[in-house]
Amino acid sequence: LALKFWDVCTTPIFIFYNAGDVTYQATDEFISIFVIYTGEVGIVLSPNAYLATFRKGKILGRIGQILKAPNSLRVIANTSFITRVIEDKTLSQK
Repeated sequence: LALKFWDVCTTPIFIFYNAGDVTYQATDEFISIFVIYTGEVGIVLSPNAYLATFRKGKILGRIGQILKAPNSLRVIANTSFITRVIEDKTLSQK
């Protein structure tokens, strides 16, 4: 399923993160979702609540973006990684 998202954007947008970078956190506002292109990230609820590791092909949790609900998680780069951005306007068109 995640790999189908590679086809929805005519001009790809990629963002590079270093290990340890906070990709996003609960207070951030979003106009896009992210698909991991390389590397891996950790999904964290709080400093003591590590939930999951996501790798290549996974969509980074912006289900809230699709449902228009607030974000409650923090995403931290476990390794250097690249993510492909899929903007809300693109999702709306599809």
